[in-house]
Amino acid sequence: MSKHDCPTDFRNKQANRKWVVRMLEKVLRFDPEIKHGQIFDLFKKDYKVIMDKNLIFRATKEARDLVEDSEREKYGLLWDYANELMRSNPRSTMRMNTTPMPESPPQFERFYVCLEACKLGFKAGCRPLIGLDGCFLKGYYGGQLLSVVGQDGNNQIYVIAYAIVDVENKDN
Repeated sequence: MSKHDCPTDFRNKQANRKWVVRMLEKVLRFDPEIKHGQIFDLFKKDYKVIMDKNLIFRATKEARDLVEDSEREKYGLLWDYANELMRSNPRSTMRMNTTPMPESPPQFERFYVCLEACKLGFKAGCRPLIGLDGCFLKGYYGGQLLSVVGQDGNNQIYVIAYAIVDVENKDN
């Protein structure tokens, strides 16, 4: 039996910048703070491809720009979302605050929603106890999701209101 001793080659010419950007865009949506060394290891481990460091650097910059632009577009739709909430849920409470920025779109601060049906449901069938909870958002811009919850008759969590804020402080 002959022994096979050819070196394993992890280089692949078909793994071009366009493909790398497409793969990195998915990764950066979940982990925007990932480092270049981690990206290098990710491609080596998950795709069995060794990438050139310059290619990874350029592709990471391009993927970050794509993710940031799409996230910025989604934040631009918040006013549409708020108007649709108020149109389809009369008597609900909704507040959105932004900070005006000179020569650029306003900066997001907070977004609060309490639907009328949730208010009435809490009053009609929940225990008179309110809890507060929060979690960090791991998207490109981060922030925190804060929620006001109650407990219904089946000992289940009942969401009364929620807010998305840039930072948790006394103003929020």
